[in-house]
Amino acid sequence: MLDDLEVNNIQYYQTRLINKDSKEENGNYKLANIVGRINCLDYDKSELVMRDDGSIKFIDKLVFQYFDNKDSLEIFRLAKFLPIVIVSDKIKKKLEKHKFTGIVFYKPEDYSL
Repeated sequence: MLDDLEVNNIQYYQTRLINKDSKEENGNYKLANIVGRINCLDYDKSELVMRDDGSIKFIDKLVFQYFDNKDSLEIFRLAKFLPIVIVSDKIKKKLEKHKFTGIVFYKPEDYSL
């Protein structure tokens, strides 16, 4: 679905889901791994609780700084907090159009963890 947007930094893995009650298997799923991370946080303006190793423990407010997206990544992970995936507006609209489920979009200023 994202191939027509020339997104080339996603690895897809064939996956099968097993219903925990009925044990029925469904192999029509793929797991997507987003490859690529960018350190684009403005640490002075963001409100973060950091771990001793420099990774992010809690987020109260995210503020991004301008960064040179030389690879033109439309989707990538936040370098210091890999669970967060950043997407362009183009990707967001495409996912919403195709009614993908299990995804929640936040504006950076509205996100906390």
